[in-house]
Amino acid sequence: ISYSEFKEDVIRILDSIEHATNRIVETGTGLREFIKTASDEKRRWAEVGTVIKKSVAVCRGQIRGKVKSFEINIADDLPAIHTDPLALEQVLINLLINAAQAVDSRDSRIVLSAKLGNRLRDYLIIEVSDNGCGMDEETKERIFDPFFTTKRDKRQSGLGLFICRNLIEGLGGQIEVKSEPGDGSVIRVLLQCKHETDENIVD
Repeated sequence: ISYSEFKEDVIRILDSIEHATNRIVETGTGLREFIKTASDEKRRWAEVGTVIKKSVAVCRGQIRGKVKSFEINIADDLPAIHTDPLALEQVLINLLINAAQAVDSRDSRIVLSAKLGNRLRDYLIIEVSDNGCGMDEETKERIFDPFFTTKRDKRQSGLGLFICRNLIEGLGGQIEVKSEPGDGSVIRVLLQCKHETDENIVD
């Protein structure tokens, strides 16, 4: 083709890329606002242990099919927290399923734990750890980006961890990742606690 035609094709391609990028940004922004508004309207006092058990019940079948060892450690002294229990449940389900998809060895293992911080007793710490393939630095920096996925299945949207982070941040918490290639991953959720009497607690 001629140079002029080639130039026009390049310009059209760049315009399409710019348009697609703007759509992704707009979609991500809209999802953030939707998630935050939905969580704000549904907050109530809830028992963390109950939320965890309901989350595990939903995805236990998928975990059993892929993971040899699944361990749950819930501290006895956890207070009730003011949160959106359904949002927190969705986060835990996503994290557990992601962990199950990351392990493929014969000694595959996932550990779900919940406890109060040793120094920051006003914070609840929930961790999902696995001994899967782990992640390099470049992947860790992008896992919470919308539409980013390392999975080969084209049906995966790449929105799971993006939604998890925004749900947790909408609840005033934080989500962190610790991972090394070949050494598994730990996803940590930190939520602020408020102490309440038992009459405020609902399952």
